[in-house]
Amino acid sequence: MPVPDSPGSRWFSLFKLYEQSGTSPARSRIAALLEQAGIRLNGTSPWDIQVHDNRVFRRLMMDGALGLGEAYVDGWWDVGQLDEMILRLRRAHLDQSSFSWHGLMLHWRSVFFNLQSPWRAARVAAVH
Repeated sequence: MPVPDSPGSRWFSLFKLYEQSGTSPARSRIAALLEQAGIRLNGTSPWDIQVHDNRVFRRLMMDGALGLGEAYVDGWWDVGQLDEMILRLRRAHLDQSSFSWHGLMLHWRSVFFNLQSPWRAARVAAVH
């Protein structure tokens, strides 16, 4: 019997489908925040972020600026003028966390549903 979050399970397939669809609440929240800085997802301006992998939104919610940088290095997103994008983020003070219940809920959901926890790794290793 496959582990619920293993590649052979139905839940894993549903999770991947949801993640690949690009309609996650994390994507919507991040898009709204970026709009405050004049940055659009897949927009036409050189400072607009071009998303190549929708996992970037979950990674950003989980790891913040570090996750954004790592996703950039991994090729999950790109931008024509990285310096201009960062300048716009700084001017809009998006590098400083702002409290919102919605953001807090998304953060905790990302933490609780992180499928790559040490506990789960041990469980998967025991099955294989």
